[in-house]
Amino acid sequence: MNSNYKNVWLVFVQIIPEINYSFEELIESDKEIEEKYTGAWANLLVKADTINEALEIVPQGLKEKFFKVVCIDKIENVQSLFEYEDIDFDVLKEIDWLLSTDYVFMISDKIFPYVE
Repeated sequence: MNSNYKNVWLVFVQIIPEINYSFEELIESDKEIEEKYTGAWANLLVKADTINEALEIVPQGLKEKFFKVVCIDKIENVQSLFEYEDIDFDVLKEIDWLLSTDYVFMISDKIFPYVE
């Protein structure tokens, strides 16, 4: 068990592109994007000592990717998820990668765009 998981947070967030950007410009897709997405939901991984620090990092990390936070729906400590066996193995691989780097933020897996 990796005890560093206590310093990683899984955040479920609703995002929109910053002004003057569109999702089509900001996301990679294996298939052609047919609709003009207006927003998306995403899982983020954040390295932080406290939940408050994680909440400060989220908008900063998204801003670097030209997204804005609409709302943070949920934030969970990865150590707790691990102890309750409530986390996917592929996400754990992403977390282990994140912990091996100097990065403090990453979008986990993929984003889930929507049209209003």
